[in-house]
Amino acid sequence: MPFYGFFLRNRLPVGLMRSEWRYWGSAMATNAAIAAMLTTLVWSGGWNVVVLIFFPTVLLAAGTGLWFFYVQHRFQHTSWNKEADWDIRDAVLEGSSHDDLPSILRWITGNIGVQHAQPLASPIPF
Repeated sequence: MPFYGFFLRNRLPVGLMRSEWRYWGSAMATNAAIAAMLTTLVWSGGWNVVVLIFFPTVLLAAGTGLWFFYVQHRFQHTSWNKEADWDIRDAVLEGSSHDDLPSILRWITGNIGVQHAQPLASPIPF
């Protein structure tokens, strides 16, 4: 599933084309940056670098990211409410877990273990 999410679904935001041009423009700008990076990798190291190093690394990172997301939002006391009962504070505090990660994993993941608090104070990075 990481392949579909990272290489297909987010690269062509077909469902968002009519809602606003910024989504499509952002996806296309990201696609251009990825194409430039891959072109540079092929030019400097050849296809072997892309196939044997770049793609496996991206798939490993995508799978790890999906696992973190799954673990953080699927736990025993997760709160699921209908739209009429929905409140941002409740959704933030009851819809995610707090992952107490080791220091190195907090640094590597940009402190994703406390990402559930970010919507309450959006100017806070990570």
